[in-house]
Amino acid sequence: MDKCPFSGLAKKFSSSTPKSEWLEKATSQHVNIDIDSNSDTARQMIMINLQEEDVKLLKAIQPLITQHIDEITASFYQTVLDVKVLEQIIKNNSTVERLKLTLRNHLIEMFSGNIDSEFIEKRLKIAKVHQAIGLEPKWYMGAFQNLQNALFDVVDRNINNHKESLRISKVISKLLNFEQQLVLEAYEKENMLHREVVYSNVKDNLKGKITAATEELASLSEQTSSSVLELVASSNQVNSSFMHSIEKVNETQSLASEGKDKLQQLSERIMLISESTKVMRNNVMNFNDSFEQITNIINIVQDIAKQTKMLSLNAAIESARAGEHGRGFSVVAKEVQKLSGDTRDSVSRITDLIQQSREYTTEVVNSIKEVNIQVEAGQNESNETKAVFDHIIESMESNMNEINSVENEIRSLVGVIQEIGSSTDKVATSAETLSHTTKNI
Repeated sequence: MDKCPFSGLAKKFSSSTPKSEWLEKATSQHVNIDIDSNSDTARQMIMINLQEEDVKLLKAIQPLITQHIDEITASFYQTVLDVKVLEQIIKNNSTVERLKLTLRNHLIEMFSGNIDSEFIEKRLKIAKVHQAIGLEPKWYMGAFQNLQNALFDVVDRNINNHKESLRISKVISKLLNFEQQLVLEAYEKENMLHREVVYSNVKDNLKGKITAATEELASLSEQTSSSVLELVASSNQVNSSFMHSIEKVNETQSLASEGKDKLQQLSERIMLISESTKVMRNNVMNFNDSFEQITNIINIVQDIAKQTKMLSLNAAIESARAGEHGRGFSVVAKEVQKLSGDTRDSVSRITDLIQQSREYTTEVVNSIKEVNIQVEAGQNESNETKAVFDHIIESMESNMNEINSVENEIRSLVGVIQEIGSSTDKVATSAETLSHTTKNI
């Protein structure tokens, strides 16, 4: 037994110490300790040195505890209700008056001198209740400390023998410690059982969810894989069509370049025609100048023919005057007159021809002017068409750059889609593995 710090004080006043009535009373008490000697409960009692004589002493002071039971319970719940968490637990699960009555009966029973299977079972029930209502061990232990203080106060105030009071307080401390061991151990077992049940439920629930998710994931992976294959096929088809379009664009670009070259050749020919028409126009204008000179010569010839005619008339007159001697001269005058008439007729025909040539030349000049106008219009249209072809070729080159960029992007897209397909296959495999693993949990 531990040495009491008040032993010296007790010896000093030993001559006036009252009689140890409670210890003597304990010797005559009948108690029942029915615990398997090989059980943990028995070993726990040995560990805290809770012996039969202690149980007898507890039973001996039962009347004292019963006498002050209301005081003890009131003091106990006064401190409990000061804690808001505990107050709320009480409101949610019972009433203070009901709990006071339960504690009253429980304390009286603790001092009954019976420690058997029924005593142990009641502590197990207390632990189950504590676990069910969510009372944590820290609050239980704190409340038990207050209960111990209340019991010690009753003992201290009602037992004058200090040695006896100290002995009884130690026994009460053993009893409360034993009570706490039983309840906390049962609480822990109950809590472990509850955690196992919760874990099992969570595991089953999680297993079900994982199984459902993996099955859904596997199904989704198969659908995704199928869609990816279709998408790859479509992408390849699009890529093939795109490549065919590129070939057509290249062909069109080649034709446009060829058309541009042909148009350039046509433009050059139009320029040559334009130059040729200018030369022709100059030649025709030269013809007009020549015609003017011929006209002037014709006018001179006409004047000469007129003068010749006058000379032939004068010669005929002089021949008539000369008579027989002028007959030969008359013949010459007639021939000259005839020549003059022929010349006049020839000049008249030449004049008509020149006039007609002038008209033709005028028509040619007008036609050349019209040709020049058409050539200039054709040249302008050729230039405009060339500009259009230049713009078309420039657009095609820009489009080709964009097409090449899109082609690279399509190839990248096809590659990404194929990677997605590969990843989807891996996901499907992982889903099957997860599903198999989950079933084996």
